[in-house]
Amino acid sequence: MSGYGIKKMQASQLAKVHAVFFSVAVSIYNFTKEKSGLSAFLTLSAICQCWAIAVMVSNALSTRNVEGISGQSLKLQAASLGCRLSSTLWLLGYIPSDYTGNRLYQFFDLASLLMVLWLLSYVLQVQRASDRNVDGDDLPIRPFIVISFIVAAIFHANLDRNALFDTLWMSGLLIGAVSLMPQVWLNTRCPSKVPPVISHYVGVTTLSSLSSGYFFWLAFLDFTSQSYFSQWIGMVLSGHVVLCAHVFQLMLVSHVVYSQLRRLASRPLSLPTLDEVCDNLV
Repeated sequence: MSGYGIKKMQASQLAKVHAVFFSVAVSIYNFTKEKSGLSAFLTLSAICQCWAIAVMVSNALSTRNVEGISGQSLKLQAASLGCRLSSTLWLLGYIPSDYTGNRLYQFFDLASLLMVLWLLSYVLQVQRASDRNVDGDDLPIRPFIVISFIVAAIFHANLDRNALFDTLWMSGLLIGAVSLMPQVWLNTRCPSKVPPVISHYVGVTTLSSLSSGYFFWLAFLDFTSQSYFSQWIGMVLSGHVVLCAHVFQLMLVSHVVYSQLRRLASRPLSLPTLDEVCDNLV
């Protein structure tokens, strides 16, 4: 099969994933918004995050190529989802208030975590097979995790009524907000290796961040805190931290989108040759 045919097949696979998840997201949102109100946006955010990861998994399965996908970024995503699930699987503080908070919301987060772990294992397997690390994917992630836990311990809310799991949830949110940093680092250092699927991933991630940010903006006054720091300064800043995390994530995805658009604009337009078109029609 020619290169044009392979690209056409990849586009078809991505279109199917988009169609399935778009239908699921619209259906669940329309079904729950009348009963659950604002919490429908939180469920929609989890669906879009799962959608974004499914796009990359589908591309990896169809192309058998993970070049340009940051393993460091996947590690941060796995840590973020793990921290969030440690709270939402059995506590009620940070889940939708409707029936989707019982199982459906957690299902999409669990599905996202499993897909991220599979994709991460595949990336590491490819790196071991080639006996080298991916050039440019060397941004240290430990400082991001440590700083996220420190900030979460200082500014966590108390919706779970448990300091440990309130801190873990806030840590998951903060780690998720910076999880694109290694991908941005890789894109900047090796722009020629950035696969087109990253644009799809970033686009759907933007929808997830907007949905989540809108929900927490409307629920801003519900954030209370019993942390030692909040009591010491006499102010509750947990809601401000949550909103700042979403703003930072949107800044990251905006940078990726801008970089991708610049790269596409500078690339010469290439159309399939007549032989390639005829080869795919046969």
